[in-house]
Amino acid sequence: MADDVPFVFDRFRLDPLDARLIGPHGPIPIGNKALAVLEVLLRAEGRLITKDHLFETVWDGMAITESALTSVIKELRRALGDNDKPPRFIESVYGRGYRFRAAVTREGAAAPASEPPGDTPRLCLPRPAATLVGRDDDLAAIADRLRDHGLVTIVGPGGMGKTRAALELAWRQRDRLEHGVWFVELAPLTQGPQLPEAVAKCLQIALPATDPVAALVERLRWRDCLIVIDNAEHLIADVAQLAAAVRAACPGVRLLVTSQEPLAIAGEQLWRLPPLSPDEAEALFLDRARAIDPDFGAEPAERAPVAEICARLDRLPLAIEMAAARAPMLGSAELLARLSDRFTLLTGSRGAAPRHQTLTATLAWSHDLLSLAEATLFRRLAVFTGSFSLQAASAIAADETLSADAVVEALAALVARSLVAVQAGDGRRRYQLLETMRAFALAKLDAAGEQATWRRRHAAYFADLAEPILADFCGPVSDAELVRRYRVEFDNINAAIDWAYGAEGDRELGHRLVAYTTHMRTDRPGKRLLDRAITQLSAATPATIRARLLSARLHALMRLKPSAALELADEAIDALRSSSNDPEMMIDTLSSKGFAYWFTGRLAEARRVSDEIQALLPQGPLSRIGVLGLGLEACVRLGEAGPAAARPLFARMIAALRAVGAPGLANYWEMTALRFEPDDDLDAAIAAWRDLFGRVQHGVAQSHEVPCEVATELASRLARRGTPDDLDEALTIARDQFRLNAMAFDYIAFLPMVCIAAKQGRAADAAMLLGHAEARRRQAGESVLTRRDFAEAHAVVSAALPADERDALLERGAGLPMHAAVDLALCAPTARALVAA
Repeated sequence: MADDVPFVFDRFRLDPLDARLIGPHGPIPIGNKALAVLEVLLRAEGRLITKDHLFETVWDGMAITESALTSVIKELRRALGDNDKPPRFIESVYGRGYRFRAAVTREGAAAPASEPPGDTPRLCLPRPAATLVGRDDDLAAIADRLRDHGLVTIVGPGGMGKTRAALELAWRQRDRLEHGVWFVELAPLTQGPQLPEAVAKCLQIALPATDPVAALVERLRWRDCLIVIDNAEHLIADVAQLAAAVRAACPGVRLLVTSQEPLAIAGEQLWRLPPLSPDEAEALFLDRARAIDPDFGAEPAERAPVAEICARLDRLPLAIEMAAARAPMLGSAELLARLSDRFTLLTGSRGAAPRHQTLTATLAWSHDLLSLAEATLFRRLAVFTGSFSLQAASAIAADETLSADAVVEALAALVARSLVAVQAGDGRRRYQLLETMRAFALAKLDAAGEQATWRRRHAAYFADLAEPILADFCGPVSDAELVRRYRVEFDNINAAIDWAYGAEGDRELGHRLVAYTTHMRTDRPGKRLLDRAITQLSAATPATIRARLLSARLHALMRLKPSAALELADEAIDALRSSSNDPEMMIDTLSSKGFAYWFTGRLAEARRVSDEIQALLPQGPLSRIGVLGLGLEACVRLGEAGPAAARPLFARMIAALRAVGAPGLANYWEMTALRFEPDDDLDAAIAAWRDLFGRVQHGVAQSHEVPCEVATELASRLARRGTPDDLDEALTIARDQFRLNAMAFDYIAFLPMVCIAAKQGRAADAAMLLGHAEARRRQAGESVLTRRDFAEAHAVVSAALPADERDALLERGAGLPMHAAVDLALCAPTARALVAA
């Protein structure tokens, strides 16, 4: 069978049928697994074979360790006289698998035909300076297209590794084509007429002075070869003309072109080379750093910043290699800190091409090829952070010198030249500059003295875009649709806010941006933005914007700091009444005031506010804001008549929110309703909380706090029931949430940990945790939500410790910093040392 034909490589022969490896001095003793691995690698014809594939093929999927495979590879290398620095035969691809590098033939295959008289050597190909890391999927796809279509252009921005990928593919193809592989470097050329002569010189062909393209095509007509044309972007029209002529007349000639833009001719196959994957980028960084210092990255602390370094550099291979060269001297943490000045920091080796000797030179090579309109748009696009729409680019970047139509044309050219990336999804196209490209464009914008102008236009555009958010939030627009419309714009909105509150910004634009987006911000950074805006309000701030900001701040304070909320409430209500007096906004603001009363136990005042709100609620379906107003009424009834009186209102609210497509807020109110149900049947209560914990989800108007609060409630009841399995489950839930830094926002999260510690026999830990929670409660203000939990925690601690020892430990716990309290809750050893000290 053809599949059993022996493999021949270098001075070795592998016979699959007899399972023998024969070297120059006869048979080589080698294990069966090593022979099987070698056969798999030989059959791959230079392609990467992953470790998983070897495990599945050679070991039939048996569970084995990687060390077994490593031992087999070492055995093979000893048998072949090979090593891994550099490998002659077996190449290790870091973190992925192995590849067989040497040329392989099958015994008895026809010998290559002799070259036609006068033909030249079969290879004109520079040898790569270093091993390629990654790109296996890209190379496989490019090879398939090249085989099927004969013309492939690898497209990407400068520094993406186009040349290195093309060179690697060329080396892998070098023994598969009758007349070899040829590499033509175009960077030194300055004029199109030099192109045919450059190709001919590489192939050692003499061309006549007249019609050199036709003469070159004629000499190539019957060849079976691959020609790599590298760096075609500055001679794109001439390369396109030559490629079209060669493809029309020379069926055996394959063309692999690297360029920052396509040739745009019939039959061309494009391959846009993407940034490296995160794993490939880290592997490249470590490989290049270890070429300088073999011990680099041995310590976890040294490796930890590598992923962020690669991400900050957009996983561009050239930038990563330049950064890795600095890493052994600076250390990865210091390197990361210096990346804001990447253009000064990152330089290449002395032997690199001039355009690759600094990151600035690489990008300047691309920028110098732009037309005036393209260069103008490129620097104006620097004001965008993250992705942007065509509408945004046209609205912001167009002016009397660059029309909206010209923006569209220039943007298309920048995409074609790989300076702007296209993102497709949800039926929409969005555009983005990689961060390295954006930093270069910002430098150009700053050099032109235009940054303030276009930053202001950017901020004004996104303030207008964000203005409808409140109306959509109050209308029948689902969470999913709100996210689809607006979340994708928040990178730019946040960047506009940062500029607006900066030294050169416009704080009134910042106030608008914060005010319009508060209903889609529930995280701590959003609350800090509110603080930032409110401290900078002025007489120039429009009354409606002032009212919105005060109302949003009141809402943010009402639960965790209700006393502070009440101090702000009347000012917010007065501001609203003196401006728009919008019913939805009034319900929102009054509800926050009413809940602040309720959380502090002032039920009569909460009742008066709720009555005022009920008069404002519209007939018919409730909006998200309307549900908030009804929620206050439900909570007041809880205090007045107990859970049974509130259940119908909670059910109506939850149904209304699920109908509008707001699952996050529905979860919040389901949690609130369940929190006040009696726990007489603890097993049933735990089942209910476990069910909610399993399906709780984030929403537009609900941050991570709701899942964390549900986790706290479940952990509290498990700790109260107190079986060993319950305590283990409660501690696991709490540990997961604390490690996400999600529960630490609220002192309530420590209360189940008090009970867990006490029942584990850690009474002193329990007392200190309670002291920490009490101190934080005093800072935030009393809340009805915590009264029962604190009473139970005090009872547990008091039962376990004498009063004087308990009080001393409570005082010590009150002084614990947050990180130490978290460590103590999770039984971390570091907490013991800190507490002892």
